[in-house]
Amino acid sequence: NNNSATDATGALYKVNLKTLGSLTVAAGAVIDVSGLGFPGGVFTTPSVGPGKGGGVYGAGDGAGHGGPGGKGRNNGGSMGSGGSIYDSLSEPADLGSGGGGAMTCSFAKGGGGGGAVLLDVAGTLTLGGALSARGNSGAGSQGCSGGGGSGGTVRIKAGSLVGAGTVNADGGAGGSSSYGAGGGAGGGRVVISVA
Repeated sequence: NNNSATDATGALYKVNLKTLGSLTVAAGAVIDVSGLGFPGGVFTTPSVGPGKGGGVYGAGDGAGHGGPGGKGRNNGGSMGSGGSIYDSLSEPADLGSGGGGAMTCSFAKGGGGGGAVLLDVAGTLTLGGALSARGNSGAGSQGCSGGGGSGGTVRIKAGSLVGAGTVNADGGAGGSSSYGAGGGAGGGRVVISVA
């Protein structure tokens, strides 16, 4: 079951695949939902998600998920408060949250959070390619900086796992500008369970 749709919260992509057989993600193949979770904020539009970042004048906060988001800071010394930690440690399924936009700036958007890749494979998962649910970095422009979007979720359940592929749910970096720095985001959640 592969779902990709926008819901009422603004979340975009969650790939949820269950098979009674085996699955191969071949070398060079990518399942990439980076930046496709909850959207980042900009100016008067707040970011979205359980760990969303806020903002101060000139700088947005990083979003949280598996770890807390970093605080945005402007050159005047004002600091925001980074986004909070959420989701299950053993059965994560949530999307990454959006980074905060810089207050008073319409061009320093926070990064979008990562989506979610949930694979339940009864047989062998051969991972030669990449699974990616990274958060996007915040924008830095004209003296203002957005916060990074938090990483999403990659959850793998498999009868066995082979291959030399990669899994990534990093949080996005904060934007940088002459007046302030956006907060970096927390990473997402990665759980690999092999029977």
